[in-house]
Amino acid sequence: MLATIAAQDLIKISENTKASLAKKKAAGIQLGAPVKGAAIIAQVQALKREGKSNATIARTLGISPSTVAKYVS
Repeated sequence: MLATIAAQDLIKISENTKASLAKKKAAGIQLGAPVKGAAIIAQVQALKREGKSNATIARTLGISPSTVAKYVS
């Protein structure tokens, strides 16, 4: 009995979340992580062309190595 109630609660939470995200998207609000500026992306690409590693570029610019990898691929 409690398992059924818990499952219904999970379904309701999921529905509410999806509805809220749809409402925000319809209102034009950008969802997801912000994109780095063009200047940062250009710096990342320039440092990579110089032969710097992703970790070194990340430390230099104060961003994560995964962000560096995203913009050099």
